[in-house]
Amino acid sequence: MSELTIFTIDSFTTKPFTGNPAAVCLCNHPLDEQLMLNIAKEMNLSETAFVVPIDGPDHKSASIFQLRWFTPAVEVPLCGHATLATAHVLFNELGNTNELLTFETIKSGELFVTKAKDGLQMNFPQGKPESIKIFEEILVPLGIKKEDVIQMSYCNVLADLVIEVKSVEIITQLKPDYSKLIKINDPEGINGVIVTAKDEREEYDFASRYFVPWVGVDEDPVTGAIHTILGPYWVEKMGNKMFNAFQASERTGEMQLQLFEERIILQGKAITMMKGKLKLV
Repeated sequence: MSELTIFTIDSFTTKPFTGNPAAVCLCNHPLDEQLMLNIAKEMNLSETAFVVPIDGPDHKSASIFQLRWFTPAVEVPLCGHATLATAHVLFNELGNTNELLTFETIKSGELFVTKAKDGLQMNFPQGKPESIKIFEEILVPLGIKKEDVIQMSYCNVLADLVIEVKSVEIITQLKPDYSKLIKINDPEGINGVIVTAKDEREEYDFASRYFVPWVGVDEDPVTGAIHTILGPYWVEKMGNKMFNAFQASERTGEMQLQLFEERIILQGKAITMMKGKLKLV
């Protein structure tokens, strides 16, 4: 395989240069892990997805795929925006006509994506966080005052810390010191920090930002995976099981959530920004 077809997609948005960009690499067979990491470094986006057809001869006809995601530094166990980008490529760029796409993953089991009237729906497992004692050391490099923290929780499925603060304004004004933040970890390990707050605007239920310098990305602009944690978190706070979520990064993005027992539906839109050939030799 001397070259690969690759797309860049902006996920959880309908406007160019917003949402979260992901690369989607179409592979006919599984690639060597070091090669995938090198490609992710070359693309230099928060995640690059590698998708291989399993039950068909090509990406257009198959309905079951192997899916893996890499940052420029590591492989990650779950990535929502790159999964949305992958399904967008298969459905909208390649013309895959299957009603349901199944993605087999190493650490998150089977993920399912279907077309909806208004976007694509991803069916993911929930990652339920547990309340923990406030980990004060991490607040300083984040720029969060202890008195502004309502609750701190930890999800061991994705190794993410959740910090609920008093207002969306606090979230939008955060300017973390990443050089200091990356030096901090706790005995359980932290892949990322989610800062969230109830959103008082009529169109949204809660907002968040996501900081992940430990995996090679300072801030992930719009993150489907963290909403598998935030959905269960806010169910406990609000009682309802359907949410409109806003990610308050500089690029911004939004999605809709619906919870069912141990699964969660993430619905969002995506747009194609670029298609090209990646030469390997």
